[in-house]
Amino acid sequence: MLRNTLLLSALFFSSASLMGCNLYFEEDGGRRGQSSNCRGEECWTDVTPSSCEADEECGPGCFCTDDGTCEETDFCEESSQCAEGFECDYRDTCVPSDEPVPEVVTCQSAIGCDEAAPICPVGTTAGILNGCYTGECLAKEDCPDGAPFECSDLNADEAACTDNAACGAVYKGVNCTSPSGADCTSGSADCTCESFEYDYCE
Repeated sequence: MLRNTLLLSALFFSSASLMGCNLYFEEDGGRRGQSSNCRGEECWTDVTPSSCEADEECGPGCFCTDDGTCEETDFCEESSQCAEGFECDYRDTCVPSDEPVPEVVTCQSAIGCDEAAPICPVGTTAGILNGCYTGECLAKEDCPDGAPFECSDLNADEAACTDNAACGAVYKGVNCTSPSGADCTSGSADCTCESFEYDYCE
């Protein structure tokens, strides 16, 4: 008897899943309505048609796409349970939201415009929107897609800089003087330095 019950249950749930959004079950397992359902003045059908013009013409768990067909989506109790760009409607179904999806400035998206990247201070990187540089710089920790690597990221780590084949360590002179004894900057002609220390990575 138990085996037959399990078999019937498996067949039932299998057929229900194949029907997609044609059936909508309450938490107690009961079906909400037979051919139509209403919540206040808002009504919808349980039967998914071959074509549609509005979401309520599709069964719960489906929405009407721009090409006029019902497409399966998720059930919900509130909009926070729906994917980005969707909201929870009166059928407890996630449907495309009328609110525009906010545009997100990224740091590593592909570039499709001719504008040059802005020169950004250390610790920041150029923002990208819709394939173009925005002209503004974002703090690397604020990049939603992660910040691109730059040799300047290793400014505080001489060993990491010298170990990275794509980068080079820059050193500055200490106690540098010219032949006359005047102070000078390392790299200048006839400038001699007592020693050199790590400055930055490039």
